[in-house]
Amino acid sequence: MLYFVIRNGKMVIFAVNRQICRSHREKLKKEKKQLEEDGKKQQVTAGHTETIQAVSYKVTNTKNKTVSVSGGAAATLKIQAKIKIQNETYTVTAIDAKAFSGSPVIKKVIVSDAITDIGDQAFAGCKNITSVTIGKNVKTIGKKAFYNCKKLKSVTVKNKAKLNKVGSKAFQKTAKKISIKLPKNLKKNKKLKNQLKKAGIKKFK
Repeated sequence: MLYFVIRNGKMVIFAVNRQICRSHREKLKKEKKQLEEDGKKQQVTAGHTETIQAVSYKVTNTKNKTVSVSGGAAATLKIQAKIKIQNETYTVTAIDAKAFSGSPVIKKVIVSDAITDIGDQAFAGCKNITSVTIGKNVKTIGKKAFYNCKKLKSVTVKNKAKLNKVGSKAFQKTAKKISIKLPKNLKKNKKLKNQLKKAGIKKFK
């Protein structure tokens, strides 16, 4: 490629290699793309939401890389232990209050081992839920967490569970024959059993 420039009254001809120009353009494109990606990463702040497999996750702490579950709907609701946001791994630590409240879609709930807290009224009014599996690291089930889940009849708590607090009315207005299967380390925990009875579960396995 030739360029003509007038310099000191004389025409000067410059020859430019097309391959060099093309390489330069490609380099600029790569740099621009990298800047855009870096910019997107910087936009992840507390409160940022991401939806993965019909479940919405909300960033709670960017430094510790943690998220909570804020909503969504699926017949079999399987809450993951970890998710990816812009190539960064975040740990799912809690289910927000009223996260799935009133959802008619959910039939089965599986809470991962990474979750430590199930918020107040998290699944209240989900009338088609029939079974729930509680992850071993869940310590707290909030008030009215499964209140008015009329078809809920089976609750299973995983082995070596850390469950120690069940909020009032957490399992009230569920199926008449609702039962809970506790792991060996919790079967003799009278305080927890009393909380569960007050919350609405009378039958233990």
